[in-house]
Amino acid sequence: MNFDWRRTTEEDLQEFNKWHESVKGTNKDNITKYIGEKPLGENVLDLVQDLNCNNTSYRARSIYYNNELVGVVVAIIVNKSRFSHRELRIHNLVVNPFVQGKGIGTAILFDVVKNCEQIFNFTPSKITSSVAKSNIASNKAHQNAKFKIDKKLSRKYNNHFEHKL
Repeated sequence: MNFDWRRTTEEDLQEFNKWHESVKGTNKDNITKYIGEKPLGENVLDLVQDLNCNNTSYRARSIYYNNELVGVVVAIIVNKSRFSHRELRIHNLVVNPFVQGKGIGTAILFDVVKNCEQIFNFTPSKITSSVAKSNIASNKAHQNAKFKIDKKLSRKYNNHFEHKL
């Protein structure tokens, strides 16, 4: 899949809120379970604080496919240069509920690994992510994208994934 990665805009945040409001049933429960009660767009803005990413280590990127907003990734840049530790932590990866189950989450993860420098303007030595063990789709996407479970860092309810570059 050829994604178009863009800095997240106010319009994207409004669309994320619509995702949260318009889904029903199991998908609604999953969004609330993994993102929280607050609408997704508000959560993203709370994390990054500034969509221009000037004052934070958080980065939000919206993902478009065929001009349709299909997802968002919020990542944390960890750059401890004196320790040569350059890590990109995926804080949130959310796929539009109306296009889930089509491999988009896995494709997004592959794209982050392959094109991290272009997407986030950062070259990490590893990419990490923590996923609730109950989030079966996200766990499967990470494994399909060749992320490995770090058993030392995984906890009772969360799997800690790592992809070394």
